[in-house]
Amino acid sequence: MFLIIKFPLGDQFLHGTDRGNLDGGNSLNRACIGSKQFESHEVLATGLQEGIGLAIDHANQRAFTTELGGNVRVAPLEANAEFTTIAKLGILAGIAYVA
Repeated sequence: MFLIIKFPLGDQFLHGTDRGNLDGGNSLNRACIGSKQFESHEVLATGLQEGIGLAIDHANQRAFTTELGGNVRVAPLEANAEFTTIAKLGILAGIAYVA
């Protein structure tokens, strides 16, 4: 799942979850989108159980994720963040956040 986010200063970020078990997998990621390519990819948080759903809360700078492992998790949009599990509901494939 990927979301392109445009912040007021004009920077654009691509946020996504990665379901694989490779290095940096099962994670929340961010990359800046430059004029012609992705720039400065970051793994923000790891530890998902096959993360698939993603919703961004811009006002509070946090990401909500769902995973096939059944958890709803939240993490701040910053490097070296940690997920907090806020619900365990069963197999989940998506999430929407409405402010």
